[in-house]
Amino acid sequence: MLNVFSVFRKVAGRFIVLLSILTFGCAPAHVSLNTYAENTYDYKFLKAEMLLNSGEFERAVDIYEELAEKTGDAYLYTKAAKVYIHQQEYKKAVEILKNGIDNGSIGNPAELYYQLAKVYYENLQEFQSARKYIEKAVSIEESNKYLELQADIYKNMNDFSSAIGVYDKLIKKNEDASYFLQRGKLYMYLDLTKRAEEDFIKAVDMEKNLEAALLLADIYLRENQNKKAMKYLKIAQEKHPGLILPELKLAELYMESNRYEEALKYYSQIVDKLSGERKIYVLKQMGKIYLKQNEYKKVIEVLEQAYNLDSEDTQSAFYIAVAYEALQEYDKAEKYYKETLRIRSDYTQAKKRLAFVYLSQGAYDKALDVLADVSEVYKDVDFYRIKSAVYERKGNLKKAVDILNKGLKSNPNSETLLMNKAFVTEKKGDLNETIDIIKKVLKINNNNDSALNFLAYLYAENDMKLTKALELVNRALEIDGNNPAYLDTKAWILYKQKRYEQAKEYQIKALNLAPEEKELREHMRAILDAMGINKGVDEYIKAD
Repeated sequence: MLNVFSVFRKVAGRFIVLLSILTFGCAPAHVSLNTYAENTYDYKFLKAEMLLNSGEFERAVDIYEELAEKTGDAYLYTKAAKVYIHQQEYKKAVEILKNGIDNGSIGNPAELYYQLAKVYYENLQEFQSARKYIEKAVSIEESNKYLELQADIYKNMNDFSSAIGVYDKLIKKNEDASYFLQRGKLYMYLDLTKRAEEDFIKAVDMEKNLEAALLLADIYLRENQNKKAMKYLKIAQEKHPGLILPELKLAELYMESNRYEEALKYYSQIVDKLSGERKIYVLKQMGKIYLKQNEYKKVIEVLEQAYNLDSEDTQSAFYIAVAYEALQEYDKAEKYYKETLRIRSDYTQAKKRLAFVYLSQGAYDKALDVLADVSEVYKDVDFYRIKSAVYERKGNLKKAVDILNKGLKSNPNSETLLMNKAFVTEKKGDLNETIDIIKKVLKINNNNDSALNFLAYLYAENDMKLTKALELVNRALEIDGNNPAYLDTKAWILYKQKRYEQAKEYQIKALNLAPEEKELREHMRAILDAMGINKGVDEYIKAD
């Protein structure tokens, strides 16, 4: 009788091709068990393959193990283990591989150690065990596939230095671009940017590696080396024409650097090439940029496209409403704030903005109804400001002050609430209390330009401390020199000091910035009258 081992060696190659041993394919229909003598290796192997293909996994594995024990062939232990891996019975796979290692006739157990490491790493996620077995495999044979798995295991255990050491070995054996890329990424984890840069450059020079080119662009953009960044992004685009990733990456990097025009340029180039979630994402990024630039019509244009693609997207609905509100198209703002709340009923910011829209429309009771639905936990400074403003508009100044006081209990140093309270108390005619409140604001923040201007104006309007008033408004103008309200206050103080020529100059500046403001025009009229100028305000400004 032929030795079964010698028979296996002669025919194994043929079986690998015909029977697709490494996968669960079907054995060719014309191969019959009758071809081989019963109880020979070939007979048993073919029987195991047929059992495997018919789903009789346990019987197939038994035969593989029997043959493996007789031949001491690591391949057969691996074959049996892969049956169990296919069935997600990973512990049984481990047991079979360990049996193979324990079989003294295995000449080179490196492959079994490697397969054990793979099961522990990929299936069981037991990284320490995976590390132990891959190190045993590598100690026997430093093959590329063993080293690659070892590097992956080290990387997932955050042992980046050891992983770099493995890639050093791989690169010494074979200077492959992918190895330079992976080692460069590990250097990045360790903040060794210069070494990473060198590896990425090698990967690009060797095969114009896309990821390496993008990572180099990322490094150079963060270092404000824009020419170098553009060079590598261009390489990425040339290597993969039509690929949107380089342009998307560049847009993202410009966005992170607050370079919005450049980001917008690249988002605009790719948005029509995208679909689904990626298109929605880019449209929303464009919407954010337009919002920062106060281009509200463009915000609406891009975000309505995103909303039409996904009518359950809270952000799109909310910021469309914000844009309409900024354009004072309150009916449309109301519609989209309501849509936002339909999608997410607990969105407090949308409730507050909707209440403000109702306030702006004079729908005070609707505003109060919306605010009543805000949970106590989310009653912040804006909540109290809006609610107070509703009662102020309704003419209930006492209630407006009470609400602000309630807000100040939990936010005692809120400059915003204190300033709102000062405006309401001034409207009530409580001059001394108003002055005391503004002084409190300035104690909290001596550079609050709004408070500086308000106190200066109160002094001027009531013919009090005009020198002090001028000092206060000058400080406000140092902070915001083109604020028409501050320029008007200074002009009014100068008018009260009978310095009419200087008052006129500041009032003209104020009117050029806010020509339709009624109070500014009234002050200009008073200054012209004091100077004996009988021309109309518009006529005088044009002539001047």
